[in-house]
Amino acid sequence: MWFASLLSILFFQPILKGIVYDVSHDHPVPYAWIALQSVDAATSSASIGRLSDSTGRFQIALPDTGMYRLHVEALGYQSLDTLLHLLDGTTDLGVIKLQPTAIALHEVEIPGKRSTIENRVDKLIFHVNEITLLTATTSLDVLRKAPMISLDEQGNLMLRGRRNVKILVNGIPATLDMVRGLPPAIIQDVEIMTVPGASYDAEATGGVINIITRKQRFDGYEGNLSVVTGTRNRNSDYGYIAIRKGKWNINGSYTLNTLKNTGYNSIERSIYGKPFTENTNNTTRETYQFGNLAFIFQPGEHDEFGLSLNAYGYRFSRSAFSTYQNSFQPPYVLYISTQHPTQEPGLYGSMDYTHHFANPANQLSFSILLNQLITRDNYAHTADSNGNASAWYASSDHTRFREMTFQSSLVYAIHTKQKWETGVKWIIRNNRSLYTSEQYNPTQHIWLPDPSNSGTFRYNQDVIAAYAQYTLLQKSWQMQAGIRWEGTALHPEWTDTMDIGRFTSSLFPSIKLRIPVSSTQQFTWSYTQKIARPSIDYLNSYTDKMDLQHSYTGNSQLQNERLHDAELEYSLNTGNIYLDASVYALWTTHAIASLTLASDSGQLQTSYVNLNKQHTEGISIYISFSVFQILQASINGVCNYTRLQYHQLSHEGLTGNAGIDLSCRLPAHLLLNGDLNIQFKPLLLQGYGQ
Repeated sequence: MWFASLLSILFFQPILKGIVYDVSHDHPVPYAWIALQSVDAATSSASIGRLSDSTGRFQIALPDTGMYRLHVEALGYQSLDTLLHLLDGTTDLGVIKLQPTAIALHEVEIPGKRSTIENRVDKLIFHVNEITLLTATTSLDVLRKAPMISLDEQGNLMLRGRRNVKILVNGIPATLDMVRGLPPAIIQDVEIMTVPGASYDAEATGGVINIITRKQRFDGYEGNLSVVTGTRNRNSDYGYIAIRKGKWNINGSYTLNTLKNTGYNSIERSIYGKPFTENTNNTTRETYQFGNLAFIFQPGEHDEFGLSLNAYGYRFSRSAFSTYQNSFQPPYVLYISTQHPTQEPGLYGSMDYTHHFANPANQLSFSILLNQLITRDNYAHTADSNGNASAWYASSDHTRFREMTFQSSLVYAIHTKQKWETGVKWIIRNNRSLYTSEQYNPTQHIWLPDPSNSGTFRYNQDVIAAYAQYTLLQKSWQMQAGIRWEGTALHPEWTDTMDIGRFTSSLFPSIKLRIPVSSTQQFTWSYTQKIARPSIDYLNSYTDKMDLQHSYTGNSQLQNERLHDAELEYSLNTGNIYLDASVYALWTTHAIASLTLASDSGQLQTSYVNLNKQHTEGISIYISFSVFQILQASINGVCNYTRLQYHQLSHEGLTGNAGIDLSCRLPAHLLLNGDLNIQFKPLLLQGYGQ
């Protein structure tokens, strides 16, 4: 009898198998929960559940035949319930299609590939398509094709025209130098958070961009090698390789970018009602190298270990000729010729561990990050004022930036429509700037040190944070709300003078409410508070006297900026058109701005102050469309009206940027791409910047 029963279990036991798929985006749903409950009276207590694997497949052995109730669910998807009559042997359900609870707002059909913009309650996801990759020579080219992302003249990322954007790669904080070094071909998705929730650092006043890279999903290897050359000595060469073998996943990449550029900058200020202008013609040469090696180890279906090592080097040289002119009495015209070579070697490493519980939507993660950047700036100035004899100056600034981060988070999904998330974080920053200056003595033909303009500035900062966040997804509305606490300990020190350390702490609430009004339209309202801590350049209190008529100094007493951001967003999908339009209001307390003062003789001195008021109202529009599967176009536009005030001094005006990107498919498998970007000058307290 025992042997017969064993044979029955081994050979006659009913087996159910299948694969869970995302019906909207045509990809498997990993770690979905499949549960079976018997509805027969004789076996009503029989119940069993399993998780699908990383490819969405599952196979369940059942104790007996009969009628079963099948339940399939996954976080972010509508659950599925149905009745099944199972017989002896194997029953293959084939593909089980789940519908995302988040609404996919737009899909642009491209022959052979499909590009999708997906709007969720907490983020906008730009799925990178083949045309984007084919027309991109660097990772920044990929990013600026995404909704609401643009670049300023210095190549810094902006989101809806705002700077100070927090950059992540696979959820791990990254620097702009690291992003520049990513090969474009490994970018799979770009997640955009214009109003980030409590789970993100409060320093992300400009928003968050999270770059998701491709991963090798099956055993084997793949790679890519690209060599691009262009005008202005622009070259972009990169290669990467991805290897997967069993429980190991190894990725490596190398990037080399070179660029030569010429430009013209102009800054206009009004000081005591009198105009002051600075015009600069410059030639720059840049060389950038980046190398990455990453390991992922999965000992089982619930655990994952990660290790990433990155090294990058940046070499920059700038030759400039500047003209400074004012209308003071007596007026002066100052000509300065500048040579500015810079080197920036950096190292970045991270280790992380993630554990998925029985319900894969529930996970616990730990990570450690280390980032070190060394900057060596050298300046050489030749100055001539009103035809007087030239004066030669030289300076060197050796800055070390070191940051270590420890963080942990826990995600608990009550069911597919509710999720709690909580976490803690500790950031340790240790910065040091060694500044030296020299002046040339034409009589002795030697360089003499200038002790009054040399010194060491140390800047240590600790940030500790804790947060809690709740997400609720309903058919007629979705909501995410959270609270974040951050404390900051600051210890600045200039040469032998120790400044008194200070500690501040604040709570930062955030809430986002999304209401679909139809299958193609939705409104989203959001509000958050963020903080901007002054950088070492703002706090360093040494005085830069390189210009004959203009000196610069930092301010170690600067307070943190606090940003309030309220936004109303409208999204529309009409098949071939995707539209995202938003209006927003920003008001900042203790906003940091530069302030230039002048003596009676016209000597200028610039420092940094906390403003009494900075208010901004703006509108942002992004639209993408395709025509007959031949032409694909996207348009970005931002317009802001800002008011600045510092005591009796005030300034207000319009700023913004606009861009258009066109891709056209031509005969003979040719692809034509073109883009145009317009950047308006940023508003300053005393005029407009470059």
